[in-house]
Amino acid sequence: MTGLPIFLTRRLEHGSISYHTQSGIESPADLAGRKVGVRSYTFTPGVWVRGILQGAYGVNLNQVTWVLTGDEHVAEYVAPEHVISAPAGSDLKELLIAGEIDAAIGVPPDEEAGIRPLIAEPQQAGIDYYRQTGIYPISHMLVVKDALLDAHPWLAETLCDLFVRAKRHYLGQLNGSSGAHPADTAMLAMRPVLGDDHIPYDLESNRKSIEALIAFCADQQVIPQAVEVEDLFPSSVLNVA
Repeated sequence: MTGLPIFLTRRLEHGSISYHTQSGIESPADLAGRKVGVRSYTFTPGVWVRGILQGAYGVNLNQVTWVLTGDEHVAEYVAPEHVISAPAGSDLKELLIAGEIDAAIGVPPDEEAGIRPLIAEPQQAGIDYYRQTGIYPISHMLVVKDALLDAHPWLAETLCDLFVRAKRHYLGQLNGSSGAHPADTAMLAMRPVLGDDHIPYDLESNRKSIEALIAFCADQQVIPQAVEVEDLFPSSVLNVA
């Protein structure tokens, strides 16, 4: 597989972790010795949240027990020792309400159920994080089989061109829109921070985010070692926009 610098989703991840009000925790600093639920350890939002907790809030990730409700996407993957599985069929929100876990990644806040964002004012915290680091979390990178690229050398550039054209069309439609879809609303909220092209597809605009994700994955033992950013993409598509 070879990657293309096309990221199909991206969002601020500070609001992706919630806690239960009966857990006795109120901030990231309280996570030591606690259990945090997540769908899978290699789940991309989970990697981002853990990296943010460690880098921006000083959380020692090895002092947290990570409780999984699903399996990993790669059957051969072996998670670190401080990662355990919940009973089959478990639901993250139900575990959180029952007090089986103290916090969870991927469970939206629900005031009636006693579930609140762990990071105060998460949207603003995410914007502040971007302004401090240049990192705007990415997910779902487009990849192409090497056999296809070998057979059709033009394919990478053509795909990137199609996605860039589609993106420009979308951004044009977004102008003047109030955001009919939640994803559109999120995009519009980031425009004052990122400018008109807030979903860039070129390497340099995404370098800090890519490097951060690689570092987080290596540090969290999701991948065995860090890789060079340039090794992920064909040289012909590094400057698409």
